[in-house]
Amino acid sequence: MFGFNDSARRIHRLEAQVAAHEQTIAQLCEKLGIEPTRSSAPTIVATGAPLADEEKRLLGEGKKIGAIKAYRERTGANLVDAKEAVEGGL
Repeated sequence: MFGFNDSARRIHRLEAQVAAHEQTIAQLCEKLGIEPTRSSAPTIVATGAPLADEEKRLLGEGKKIGAIKAYRERTGANLVDAKEAVEGGL
């Protein structure tokens, strides 16, 4: 049960951080005079983003999985989209 309590505390802390970030975003949007948007996606995803030099380098070295991982980290894309983007860059 020790691990469960640690996980519950971590989740609670992360939820508090997200709430604080949402409040900050709302305040910034108000100051800028724009309407904040809500999305079910946890991150902003740059779909269809071209491959970066690092991803191209990894592909050139035959490290397709590494290139997919790098693309996902950079863009926030899901696994399927990242795989398609990287395979499209072959």
